[in-house]
Amino acid sequence: MHDPLVLLWSIRRPPITPREWRRRYWPAALDIWHREPHGRDSGTVCPSHTRWRHLHHWHLRFWPAFNFRMRFKRCAGCGRRMNRAARFGYMGSDKVWHEECSGLAGLRQERLIMLEVLDRLFITYGIDSRDVLRMAVERPTERRDQFLLSYRPWTMVEHYRSQPPEKRWRAPNEHLAAAAGGDTL
Repeated sequence: MHDPLVLLWSIRRPPITPREWRRRYWPAALDIWHREPHGRDSGTVCPSHTRWRHLHHWHLRFWPAFNFRMRFKRCAGCGRRMNRAARFGYMGSDKVWHEECSGLAGLRQERLIMLEVLDRLFITYGIDSRDVLRMAVERPTERRDQFLLSYRPWTMVEHYRSQPPEKRWRAPNEHLAAAAGGDTL
């Protein structure tokens, strides 16, 4: 689906500070958007030459008020105020993140996926204790870092298995397969 919003006009405010006078582009004060009815794609209901007549389809954004309101919005990751930090969000969600919190959330999700893959591999190959993993990893000819190859993954998977189900990773729609009696592995 495409965006139902089309920018009609962007009204710039006059510069206030000497720094703004030196800029090539003045900051925006008001944006006027045309919103297609019922969330349809832009241009499917209202032709482009009649958009300016449909006042009831207009959506206004007054930038000074928007920026002031965003200063008090809280980060979904850490809970601190956004102030003037770079904001990241997703379409259809009111949640916003700092740049650092967004990156950390991605890394945490990748770690959960890696731990779920390790857990499923251990189950598939019948590795149910640290000693079984050590026997599978250690070879008589290779002694370097053998302890870390068995100890660290097993410790991480043990900790992952001890977590409650809501903190563990779930595949998209996995809850539907479990409710239908399907195999989730």
